[in-house]
Amino acid sequence: DFRIFCGDLGNEVNDEILARAFGRFPSFLKAKVIRDKRTGKTKGYGFVSFKDPNDYVRAMREMN
Repeated sequence: DFRIFCGDLGNEVNDEILARAFGRFPSFLKAKVIRDKRTGKTKGYGFVSFKDPNDYVRAMREMN
């Protein structure tokens, strides 16, 4: 799969919110916000995966 690093995410962003933001791309696979194992708070970044490299490139351009 093709993964995009998403940085500077606020504390309110979770996997579902990130998935909704990128779900409009047809080959979207999953979104994961990275959290601290002890506190459960977001570390401020996550990853979004795509099956198709064309969607990956489009998402990089359109979502900035």
